[in-house]
Amino acid sequence: MFQIESIFEWLFDSETCPLCRLNKPLNEPLCLGCFSDLAKNSTPCPVCAYPLNQPDESCPDCYGEWFHFDRAQSPLTYQFPLRELFQRIKQGKNPEPLFWMSQLLAKQIDLSRFGTQPTLIPIPSHPIDHALRGFNQAEIIAQHLSRYLQLPVDRHSIHKQHRTAHQASLNRAERKANLGSTFCCNQQAPSHVLLIDDIHTTGTTFDRAAEALKAAGTVYIEAISICRTPAQ
Repeated sequence: MFQIESIFEWLFDSETCPLCRLNKPLNEPLCLGCFSDLAKNSTPCPVCAYPLNQPDESCPDCYGEWFHFDRAQSPLTYQFPLRELFQRIKQGKNPEPLFWMSQLLAKQIDLSRFGTQPTLIPIPSHPIDHALRGFNQAEIIAQHLSRYLQLPVDRHSIHKQHRTAHQASLNRAERKANLGSTFCCNQQAPSHVLLIDDIHTTGTTFDRAAEALKAAGTVYIEAISICRTPAQ
């Protein structure tokens, strides 16, 4: 029987592209063709990572907003094929695409603004939701980022104390009301944090989690996700 680490090693070191099944460079997550097909977030807002048309454009998503996280990074946009892959991950309860997505994300994260080693903290899921799905996407991403970036992971500082309705069909105001004060910290939080989730939509989940972390002692937070969606 394979150990889970051996399976991960096989997936990461395989010479076969997980999307098209053609050959790929050994240390790359995808072949060059599939990587070029991904929609890149090439001009993100420096605060919320919203995809802008021009680098100096005023952000239509976070203008007038204030977040508890300090900056956001999201190298891709929520379009084909990532949109369909994330739907399969959640509906089919299959986390495998998150393995190569995490490797790709690790190659894109900018750590230059951290004066000290940051800690990876995945957005927590409620225990019931975790049991129903069988995994937490953010936690899987954080585990793999830890491997590639050689950073510690903290799964204990923050918890989701209330089960909430799924955010996907809600607008910004509804998301804020839905989450409320659902996240809490029961211990001193790390001072510098990379807060991890799979998709950044309105930033409400990141903001609520960052609020709890800063109340528990964190001084600087960057919200990290694989892909960013336009505002809802």
